[in-house]
Amino acid sequence: MSEPRVSVLLPVYNGARYLRPALESIRAQTLEDFECVIVDDGSTDNSRAIAEGFAATDKRFRVLSRANTGIVGALNDGLSLCKTKYIARMDADDIALPERLVKQADFLDTHPDCVGVGAWVLFTDPCDRPLLHFQPDTTWSAIQEKLRTGNVGGLIHPAMMLRRDAVQAVGGYLPEAEWVEDFDLFLRLSERGELAILPEILLRYRQHPQSVNRTRNASERRQRKQRSLEADAQRRDVTPVTLPELSPSCDTDRQWAYWAAQDGYFRSAFHWSLKHLGKHLGDREAWRCFNYTLKRALGLIPAAPERS
Repeated sequence: MSEPRVSVLLPVYNGARYLRPALESIRAQTLEDFECVIVDDGSTDNSRAIAEGFAATDKRFRVLSRANTGIVGALNDGLSLCKTKYIARMDADDIALPERLVKQADFLDTHPDCVGVGAWVLFTDPCDRPLLHFQPDTTWSAIQEKLRTGNVGGLIHPAMMLRRDAVQAVGGYLPEAEWVEDFDLFLRLSERGELAILPEILLRYRQHPQSVNRTRNASERRQRKQRSLEADAQRRDVTPVTLPELSPSCDTDRQWAYWAAQDGYFRSAFHWSLKHLGKHLGDREAWRCFNYTLKRALGLIPAAPERS
């Protein structure tokens, strides 16, 4: 077998429910010369057995099983095992579309000044029902502007392919930035070159209740992101941006219903709007969400302008 062209870095912690289809999506890539480094971060479910099953039948898959340390430690340990110049990030619950790896590798081959490339993604719910096409502005100026103001800029971490030498040159993932490790890395990488987004959907990005609200560590995440912005501003000798105060989070069911109704996924929209309504029958916002879904499905409300 020839040397791999791309390393896929996939950490997993108790992700057995979704891990198999995620790995199948990597095995089904049109780019066949890859290696997939699976880092089992001390899982207590069946994740390790699933990963080792793939490794036993396909030499392109390798498994590192270790004690649980959290995502940053898992990513850095996996990164140290990757052999190729391109690192494709992947999460254990997402689905890569078949041409993801080849299209991103081809892009980096022809754009030497670019240190990483992402893609548009399709947000899906826990059962892989479609919710939202996420199609942010792909220009470097727009990406950079969003990063400098605390927005990840459409750079979806598990949809990224990064140059390994650039990631290593900026120190990899920083423990002090855990929970915002992707944003912090992108800020540091942006000082070495451009970051790009391919204008096509190459990943099904599975959402979970905690991935929308993120209420548990919201305050700490904001503080860590602020520190990353201040460190970036200090390196560039500019005044740092101050992040706004946290705003109240939207109920997950209602958020997903609005997303799906807006993008025309009415089966998903009715599922989540009815679920939300069933929990909040006396709530005006729940009825408003259901009415919006119904009117969008009947064509009584046009789609809003494309989001960025």
